[in-house]
Amino acid sequence: MKKKIVMTTVLAALCLSFTACGAKETATTEAATETVIAETTVEAETDTETATEETTVEETTAEETTAENAVEGADIAAVAENVKKAVADKDIDALADLAAYPVYVGIGEGSVVETKEDFIALGADAVFTDALGKAIADVDVPTLAEVEAGIVMSGADAKPNITLGTAEDGIFGITGINY
Repeated sequence: MKKKIVMTTVLAALCLSFTACGAKETATTEAATETVIAETTVEAETDTETATEETTVEETTAEETTAENAVEGADIAAVAENVKKAVADKDIDALADLAAYPVYVGIGEGSVVETKEDFIALGADAVFTDALGKAIADVDVPTLAEVEAGIVMSGADAKPNITLGTAEDGIFGITGINY
């Protein structure tokens, strides 16, 4: 039960980050919300004995998840430094490796990129704008803090920025690039 709540929360945060970034993927967000509601409904229909057994098993899982998050938290600075280096070097392959797919990329109308190959196909010239390069170069990694959308790497202005977070599959990396 707790694991499903944690996953629901992560899913909701991911949906909110896409919405906050200006993505026009309303149908995807609504479908994801309907899926979460459906899972919750099925879960509520279980009998009391099963629910008690699930709670015992999932309490252990929640403790394990907390331990994983502590390890993940230690990697935030390393990921942020790698993002800074990839942007400074205008290395599209390195930046694609740091993405937690699906990733929102706000080029033009903005879109959600599902794979590394699709990300690379956007082209380095389109992804690495001068403004993005300056904004990411100005990021002070030790002062990064988590907000609703995730960990937002930006300079003095709010945009352009790169948002770090955890994807649906549990991978921590770039979840959004906003221009």
